[in-house]
Amino acid sequence: MTSLATYRPSGRLALHTIPIGLATGCLGGLGLGWIYQHFVELNPLIYFNLFATLILGVGVGLFARAGLVRARCRNRVVALMVGSLCALFTQAATFHLSYQRVTADIAASEEVAVADVREVLGLSEFLQARAEAGWSLRLRGQELDVSGLFAYGFWLLEALLLCFAAGGVASIAAGRPFCEACSTWARNEDLGKVQEVDVVTLREAIAGGDIEAIVASPEWRSDEGRTVSYSVRCCPTCDEEGYLTIAEHWTSVDKRGKPVDRVTALVEHAVVSNQQLESLRSRVAGVLAPA
Repeated sequence: MTSLATYRPSGRLALHTIPIGLATGCLGGLGLGWIYQHFVELNPLIYFNLFATLILGVGVGLFARAGLVRARCRNRVVALMVGSLCALFTQAATFHLSYQRVTADIAASEEVAVADVREVLGLSEFLQARAEAGWSLRLRGQELDVSGLFAYGFWLLEALLLCFAAGGVASIAAGRPFCEACSTWARNEDLGKVQEVDVVTLREAIAGGDIEAIVASPEWRSDEGRTVSYSVRCCPTCDEEGYLTIAEHWTSVDKRGKPVDRVTALVEHAVVSNQQLESLRSRVAGVLAPA
């Protein structure tokens, strides 16, 4: 049995890749962190904080991803590290932004200079006081106090969530097909969705690594077949090869009896030659063409 050849990132990156990724991710994180800090202070619920932290991490990851794509990063490990560093910077920025706001409020209420307040209440003292104040967590009808060491543990959990989300989003971009010969990202092309495809035979062809059979799959019909979508990523400059993705679509019923659309990737970024790609295009177009 022959395994199906799929795209693998080269792992290459330029000298400016990491600085650009860090710059875009940290700048974006600074703005998002400002918004995040205001929201969590208005809604000091621990569950809301965790959800908002996850959203913040995704946002930071998208900014870092934009810089890494611009700098043509094809190394997932580096992208993961850049996204994680941007996430940690963002968390530190939210602490500092909160410190600035609180000390400014104290100075305004006491009618003293902000600098005088910050001489007495430094950032480390502020964080210690914040940890001692903690949060209240209601679990199974009981009120739990999350403070002291538990507060530091909660901040550690926030950091892990941020790194997971930001690093994951950034690393996905580095795994996209890239044409090394032309030094450009491959562009996605949706070939179309074909109904009633014999998915059982298609799965067998994929498991056997038979790319020629996979190319012919749009013409395989079955009464118990499912909808299958075909898309390919190709270099916009050359026509050396493409990277084929095939997904299976079907509808199931949830516990409430409502229909739910499901999608399962059968193969991602399988290597296809230009000749095979043209054959697949014509087959899909032929099936989708009106009779």
